[in-house]
Amino acid sequence: MPTLDLTFLDVYTSISNYLGLGNPTTDATELVKVKNITKRGYRKFLMPVDMSTIVTTGRITSAPKPYRWAFLRQTTTLATIVGQELYDLPTGYNGMIIPLKHTTEDTFNPVEVPLEYIYQKKSQSTNDSYPLYFAIKEGDFDKIIGRKRELIFYPVPDLVYTYYYTYRFLPEAPVEDGDFFVGPVGSSEAILETCLAVAELQEKDTIGVHNAEADRLVQQLIGDDKLSSLVGNIGGMIRDGRPRRSARIFNSSGTQIIPA
Repeated sequence: MPTLDLTFLDVYTSISNYLGLGNPTTDATELVKVKNITKRGYRKFLMPVDMSTIVTTGRITSAPKPYRWAFLRQTTTLATIVGQELYDLPTGYNGMIIPLKHTTEDTFNPVEVPLEYIYQKKSQSTNDSYPLYFAIKEGDFDKIIGRKRELIFYPVPDLVYTYYYTYRFLPEAPVEDGDFFVGPVGSSEAILETCLAVAELQEKDTIGVHNAEADRLVQQLIGDDKLSSLVGNIGGMIRDGRPRRSARIFNSSGTQIIPA
């Protein structure tokens, strides 16, 4: 089905044209360069900063805070295996947003704790039971998929328990010409301009019109992303027509993981 979204080929061809290399370049070395510029721009788009968070107090102006896109969230399930404590997390896992919740409401939900706490508890007792705690740990590095993350339970599950959770992910890099970029409607132009801004700086040593346009489009998308998140969670934010003041829970790294 025809789409207005840009593909990997569309973006790196635009960069090739911008640099005067062809439509796209047929030179193998230059082709690698424009593809790498595209990937750099894509990474920059996926990890933007929110300029609205800049605060000026007297003569001091704070740096903008990183922004985490709502569209980089996924919800999935994890089913335990009797006697198994360690489980692979999805490829691209980049942090827990809503921690493990059992699919049955009357079942205890394990609490996220530092990895060291799990090891401390294991040294005291190794009895199997329903999991009380979980932690996230680094798994073995894989040269194909990169860094792997794992989840470890304590106590070791004595039955099959099914949990759902929401996590933040980083998408895979585009490889094939027909690969699309992750993002909502309207993100293609922001991705294209961000990639052109990288080319502008890297190849022409200039922070110019493409950088300015990329910033404008990305900040506009951030505003839209915030609004869509607000609308999607309005039921949990409003009570009796008034904003609800929610307690917050933080994981071991100090990151908020779920609004109460």
